[in-house]
Amino acid sequence: MDQLRFGDVTIDVRAGVVRLAGTPVVLRPKAYDVLLHFARHPGTLLSQMDLLAAVWPDVSVTPDSLVQCLVEIRRVLGAAAPITTVRGRGYRLDATVMVESAADTATPGSPVDDPAERVDGVERRSTTPPTLHASGLAWRPRVWLTACLVVAAMVLFAGWAVRRPDPGASVGRPLGVDSLDAEAIRLHEEGRVLLREQTRVGALQAVERFDAAARRDPSYAGAWSGLAHALTRLHIYGSADSQTVLPRARAAAVKAIALDPTLADAHSALAHVLEQYDRDWDGADASHRRAIALDPRDAKLRQLYALFLVSRLRVDEALAEMDRARELASTPGREEALRGVMLMFAGRPTDALAALDAAGEYLPSNSLAEYFRALVLADLGRFDEALAAARAARVEAGNEPTLAVGIVHALAGREADAREVWRALEAKAATSHVPATDFAMLAAALGEDDLAVRWLERAADQYGRGVPSINVHPIFRRLRAHPGYVALVKRLDLPLP
Repeated sequence: MDQLRFGDVTIDVRAGVVRLAGTPVVLRPKAYDVLLHFARHPGTLLSQMDLLAAVWPDVSVTPDSLVQCLVEIRRVLGAAAPITTVRGRGYRLDATVMVESAADTATPGSPVDDPAERVDGVERRSTTPPTLHASGLAWRPRVWLTACLVVAAMVLFAGWAVRRPDPGASVGRPLGVDSLDAEAIRLHEEGRVLLREQTRVGALQAVERFDAAARRDPSYAGAWSGLAHALTRLHIYGSADSQTVLPRARAAAVKAIALDPTLADAHSALAHVLEQYDRDWDGADASHRRAIALDPRDAKLRQLYALFLVSRLRVDEALAEMDRARELASTPGREEALRGVMLMFAGRPTDALAALDAAGEYLPSNSLAEYFRALVLADLGRFDEALAAARAARVEAGNEPTLAVGIVHALAGREADAREVWRALEAKAATSHVPATDFAMLAAALGEDDLAVRWLERAADQYGRGVPSINVHPIFRRLRAHPGYVALVKRLDLPLP
């Protein structure tokens, strides 16, 4: 075969050149090989292992090499290369590919007897050589000479194109190199594994790995995106000073987006910063939606957007996003847990408890589900069960069971036990970071409204975790008539239920 064509994209196999609407475009060699493999298998679901074996048959590389190639193909060709990600299974080129041989571009007037036929989703045209007239034998050498000169020129152009600077490429990226810095890739992969642990220790270590990867290869967009994501996780866990970690997360997210605007995780991390630090609600909404548009099958992105929506009192939209996330998730445990959190914020504790109980069937030791089960059970007055759930939550995941235990004791009227927890939080704050919102929650549970408002004001000034949700958190429901609380909520431009 000489050419493969789908839509406006033509792959000249002999010359190694890709054209978009007739204009040559620049792809690195491995990105070209990935695109060619897709074009040779249109409509076929190709796993990561299939693609790695086909494109890197004799080299051991991580899946990130493939991901970077897909990013480049999508950046260069855009919607003209309809490669669909089937989450957890692989990728598919959703296009009809035309295969054109030398016979298709034969001398004008040369007949092609066989009609086109479709085999395995690829429309194949006849490769039967045209019948040459006697007069054709006289000019055949000139045809071959011309063809050879054309092919040679195209090969020279392809070599120049691969080496010339690409205006859209990252600064410092050598386009002739097939993969990223090997050590940077290793560090990046370690960071991703550590984040999957969903622990504060894992998040701290992930920040170190992503930071090291970005320093080794400053043009590695994935490393910057991972760093932004890990830093926002530290903020969620309450493990670091927000005024330090959030600006750093913003810088990393912006860097990642500048290098590769198609990274959904980078847009999601930026949405977190816009929401928690800038309180730019419209900007956060736009970044959440941009992330989902880039990767509509990522359940995590929809979960985060749903939690944002419920804090803006857009409950129906939030439920729709969470339902979609549940449909997309391979295992529903985390989705059920976050659905429970969202329903708690929406003022539906009974439904929230049902979701959190369901999450426990899939994630029996998950601190997120147990922490919020404790709060919901306490809100429903089921204090013994709430205390058991609070104690089951794990410290290392960042959802402090100490705080939950204190809240349950306070709501149950066990003031002495609750104040003991308060002193424990003060002792911890002397050596490590404790979010001001934690003190505000415990003060509210104790019925000390003025103290709770003062801690909320401090939390707002320090950009503490959870501030954008104080308007919907059930622990602050009793404060809705407090003038200081009302003034703070208005200052933050949060809607009151």
